[in-house]
Amino acid sequence: MTRNKQDALARFSKSREELLKNLDGLTDTDCTGPQVEGIWTIKDLIGHISAWEITFLTPLQAYLAGNSFCPEYIPDHDSWNADRARERDKVPMQEVLEEMVSIREQILGLVGALSDEQWSEVLSAPWGSQETLWQMIDGLAWHEEEHTSSIQKYKKQYHK
Repeated sequence: MTRNKQDALARFSKSREELLKNLDGLTDTDCTGPQVEGIWTIKDLIGHISAWEITFLTPLQAYLAGNSFCPEYIPDHDSWNADRARERDKVPMQEVLEEMVSIREQILGLVGALSDEQWSEVLSAPWGSQETLWQMIDGLAWHEEEHTSSIQKYKKQYHK
């Protein structure tokens, strides 16, 4: 866990660098074939990361437009995750990657407009806890790191 906004933003950037580094050299077959985490493929993990980042991006956009930060209520994370995976099932890997990059770029483009007061306000996080925006950014980075480790394990096993 980071201690401030600058550390959270640095971790957010580093987690994406690590993920992209670990995707380098993988083929579409690598990304869509074997299950690397439970029943999920690498493509599923990428879509899953994007889906959770959208749950942050959407209320962030509203918040910066002067509305409340009101994330989607997700009572059953497992069911919600499965639904998001099904939505991306037929989407080509390249489009899933482009979505992931686009969402992150949008988040980074918006957070620069946040005031110090907005960064420090405790709000309802998309995953149900009460956190500041920098803590949410840190949580998204942690989430990405968690799934990147599954991709790293796959690469170590099959891409020596």
